[in-house]
Amino acid sequence: MAAFLAIHEPIWQAYAANPTTPRLTPATVLNSIPTINATLATFRAQNGAPQIGDSDYSASMSAHYSFRPESRLHGLGIGPTSSYRGPSAGYQVNQDGSVNLKNKNYASGPRYVNLNIDYARPLLHGRYMWSVYLQLTNAFNENGLIPASGLGLHD
Repeated sequence: MAAFLAIHEPIWQAYAANPTTPRLTPATVLNSIPTINATLATFRAQNGAPQIGDSDYSASMSAHYSFRPESRLHGLGIGPTSSYRGPSAGYQVNQDGSVNLKNKNYASGPRYVNLNIDYARPLLHGRYMWSVYLQLTNAFNENGLIPASGLGLHD
């Protein structure tokens, strides 16, 4: 991105300074350049620091059991899925809108358990299969939503 800006910023500056350019566009281009440079400076300052909402690790597990053909429950399948994300990184946001990368905060990682049930049967002498699948998401209501904006703390 830095290389792209280095190539195009002089063109934008010349476009904004040209008196024959329509009146609204030069001001928009000229005002956007400092915002773009400030955003790029923030990205450079992070240089390897975790992004807001990222976690260092996560894990998931899934299992499924289908009942045997000779069973009275033939066609029925059940199983849980589980997922976990490690703590999510967040940073303090200063009054001027800049991010304080030295003051890192963590929000606990969400844990979810989902329960699944499905049923499948052949149609037209096995030529086609139809199935229905039901998933109960976050079955134990372990965690609520963690909004990304809640990870930045204001002074």
